[in-house]
Amino acid sequence: MTKVADEQLVKLAVDHKDKFHVDSELYAVFVNSVLAALERIYPRYNNECAVAWRITMAPGIEFMKHIYDVE
Repeated sequence: MTKVADEQLVKLAVDHKDKFHVDSELYAVFVNSVLAALERIYPRYNNECAVAWRITMAPGIEFMKHIYDVE
């Protein structure tokens, strides 16, 4: 396991900021939208499912938001 971000992930994060002009505040909206969609289409959706998705997405989302702090 490495703690160095993959070059493609860095490019994706920079593109979201610089090329697509995604405001960092929109990442929370994205996570909430994913969960709302899951709640509508996944019959076994519950609070545990939502927490598992939040935990899974958190590292990537935090990395994407971090790009706004370093550039």
